[in-house]
Amino acid sequence: MSRLLRTPRWIAELGSARLMLAALALLAAGTAATAVVVPADVAKSDAWSADSLVSQASYVQRDLVVAGRPGAGVATAYPKDAHDLGELAATNLAALPDALNRLVSETVITRQYTHPLPVVDPPAGLDAPAWLRVDWSPQLNAEVHYVAGEAPGVETGEITQKSPEGFTRAMSMTLPIAVSRATADRLGLSVGSTVRLDTAGGADAGGAGIGVALTLSAKVSGIYEPNAGVTSSDPVWHVADRPEPARVPVCVRESAQGCDATATVWQADVFVNRPEVVALITSLIRVGAYSTTYDYVVDPARLTPGALAGVGPALDQTTLGVVQFKGDVTLKTGLKDLAAKVRETQSDSHLLAAVVLGALSAGALSALFLMLRLVVLRRAREVALCEARGASPVRLALRIATQIAAVVAVSGLGGALLAVRTGHGTLHDPAAWSGVILVTLLAFGVVGWSVLRQGDRVVTARHEALGDTARIRRMVRDAGLLLAAGGALAIYRGQGSANPDGSIDWIAVAAPALLAFAAGIAAVRLVPALFGPAVRVLGRRRSVVGFVAAALSGRRVRVVAAPLAGLVVVVAAGMFAAGYDASVAQKVRDDTIRQVGAAARIDAEPDRSLSVADQTTKDPNAYQFADGFAAAAAKVPGVRSVLTGRVELGGIAQISASGTPEARPIAVITVDPEAFRRAAAEVLSGASARGPALPEGGWPTAPSADGTVSVLASPGLAGLFTGQVSISEPAGSFKAVFGAVADVPIADSVVDRGGTDYVVVAAGQVKGVDPGPANVAWFTGATGAMSEDALRALPGVTKSYRVTTLQQVRSAAYGEGRVSAARDVFHLVEALCVGYFALCLLQLLTATRTVSRDSALLLQVFGLRAGRSRLVAALVPLPIAVLAVAAGLGMGAGLSPMLGPLDRGAASGPGASVVATGSIGWGWTAPVAAVVLGLTVAGVLLDQALRRRAELSVRLRDAEFE
Repeated sequence: MSRLLRTPRWIAELGSARLMLAALALLAAGTAATAVVVPADVAKSDAWSADSLVSQASYVQRDLVVAGRPGAGVATAYPKDAHDLGELAATNLAALPDALNRLVSETVITRQYTHPLPVVDPPAGLDAPAWLRVDWSPQLNAEVHYVAGEAPGVETGEITQKSPEGFTRAMSMTLPIAVSRATADRLGLSVGSTVRLDTAGGADAGGAGIGVALTLSAKVSGIYEPNAGVTSSDPVWHVADRPEPARVPVCVRESAQGCDATATVWQADVFVNRPEVVALITSLIRVGAYSTTYDYVVDPARLTPGALAGVGPALDQTTLGVVQFKGDVTLKTGLKDLAAKVRETQSDSHLLAAVVLGALSAGALSALFLMLRLVVLRRAREVALCEARGASPVRLALRIATQIAAVVAVSGLGGALLAVRTGHGTLHDPAAWSGVILVTLLAFGVVGWSVLRQGDRVVTARHEALGDTARIRRMVRDAGLLLAAGGALAIYRGQGSANPDGSIDWIAVAAPALLAFAAGIAAVRLVPALFGPAVRVLGRRRSVVGFVAAALSGRRVRVVAAPLAGLVVVVAAGMFAAGYDASVAQKVRDDTIRQVGAAARIDAEPDRSLSVADQTTKDPNAYQFADGFAAAAAKVPGVRSVLTGRVELGGIAQISASGTPEARPIAVITVDPEAFRRAAAEVLSGASARGPALPEGGWPTAPSADGTVSVLASPGLAGLFTGQVSISEPAGSFKAVFGAVADVPIADSVVDRGGTDYVVVAAGQVKGVDPGPANVAWFTGATGAMSEDALRALPGVTKSYRVTTLQQVRSAAYGEGRVSAARDVFHLVEALCVGYFALCLLQLLTATRTVSRDSALLLQVFGLRAGRSRLVAALVPLPIAVLAVAAGLGMGAGLSPMLGPLDRGAASGPGASVVATGSIGWGWTAPVAAVVLGLTVAGVLLDQALRRRAELSVRLRDAEFE
């Protein structure tokens, strides 16, 4: 029993290095935990990128759209019915490669008559003619519910005239149709309403003697509303893309050269019962054509990162004709480009994490080698004694390496399991085991090699350090490292941040690590040059403390070379990661302030549950704020100011001698200019968002003699239009010039109401064009103090109003997979760098302890007071530590400018990088530098305070000084 209670022999042998082994165990645990967490974060980021980009893509980019020409693949002249179309769709789906087939969740078939038909007797009250377009879809009844009437039935027809040969010359047809409630309200239709459609030109279009004069009427059979969750992006509306009426330009006179005349009309889609009806109308009228579309809807949830890899080859196989479609159809899709964009975004995310981890790896290796070196030095006497007694060097090296590697392996495994236990990682990925395996192998190899090479180095170390061979070896090593760092940087800057195939460029990953190591070597070699002048200056002064401390620091550079270089590398890695971490926060601030525009925003939106005709009567504040809104809003806790304005969908077109072309959609914002200017300045300063200040002068100015109005335009418009432009909005149109161009977050936050650009108009400047009361309010003030409940309690704010706060949007942004994954990596790197910094600083203090202690005692022999001698001991390592920290901070701050951009993402949007363009967050440089330098000084002073006081006589008797 007593033998079982004894400490195992190999553990007892570690007694002289247990403290160092404890630090080494923590280092191994942190490194292994990093290897476990990073793959999990990368997978989370990949899943978010795929889900975000795919779900926000239009059907043209994502779905597999197969279009067939009229009558394609039909044996008879009469078109296919619904059953035949369904069989054709299933056959072509089965012909697709498995990599594409398994992505499809449903098939949506639509048939459409491409030529809209004018209503001969349009309902009263419309400011333009009404045209109807005929569609059919078997999925319609599953997507809508009827609020009046029922689904359309079978059409009825009657032949009114035949030729002597028995051919039909004229006929009438009544077409039961289903219309949306918006169309019924706009056109004044109800169940049972019948309108006649103009089919003029049908009898002559087909040539003399073969045309059929068709009298076509449409009877409303049912009025529907889309089911909950069905939006304009739903597959049913891909072809019939106007379930609600819209003002659109249509061609009213065609020729061989194209369209000779256009008109603006109210156009709406209606649905019929059978696909044959669409084909029959086409054949009778003989104007335009019908098209049949098979939309194979790709489920975004099935486009996993793994599935994206097979999309490109499968589509190549399809487009090269390997897949034989039935029915003479063609495949159109942007899925290949979408998959490439997703993989490119993921590659950028991988590269960003890998580059930062590459810098961390440099710091980890520095700390690891230093700790292993210190452990071996602690056991140097034991090794020398065992070899003197005849122990085999190989066996001794294997034994000591196995002991230390076992401690490292157990600690690394514990760190990995702890990361998994806390939910931050997974061991399912083989890469997750890399941390445990690498630190164990490195520990075993480095310790074994160091012990094996030790020999009589205790005696000959000084001679080897001064020898010509050692000097040449150091010069070759330093020059090789500097050339490798410069070469990696040159190659990286020359070819970009990633390989053409989207994979990670390992040169980019290695560049920060090599540059950090090069900075460490440069710091070591600059010590004599930097300390020489200081020693000469201090030597002329009467105080001996500074002179002795500086002289000892400069003379012992070879002793502290490794700790000094390691400290530089670790600080550079930590500063590099902190900069990117700050840049991610800056990116979130920039993006969210442009989504909201201020600390909060309220949009006055109508109640969509009410019909268009009832919205203004039953909801008087549907498109505007109630009286007294601004005054009440100013009293909300946390609100400093309130800016209200009118935002409308408008258009902009260049005025030229040949006329005004079709307008480009924009958002027209009408505000009080002074209030707008004050709010814009407060948003940019209070929200820490980057952006230019609103330019002084040029806007607003008094209207010119010709009635031209000065407006503030977004930068995107400035590159498209010059001179006078025509700006239209629902209340009318006016001529304008760009008085100023600025990218303002307040205006940028509402561009989704009209295209991607905006113009800001000063209220009251445009005579005769009254945009109406304000419908958008921006609030500036304390972000955290504004609550959504308080804003919704304002007078006139209903449940249909959209209330957006900056705090909510910012919380959602930080919760995005890509952002949170990047921040997890950066935070982990920062935490580990703090630990590595402590270890490297401990190494530096340990390396200088003997010389500083013994030299201080020697000075006491010559009469220096004890307190002054201890000050010498404290000042010996301090200049070296400060130099290392300064070099590391400088290299960390300079890495990003030297490397340049690490991504190819756009400046904004779902595929953008998480790093702010043009900023790596160097606002943190001063605080980080202060903290690191403070820790350095505190560490040195703490080391001196904890050092055991020794009697001079004892030290003299033991001769523990040089």
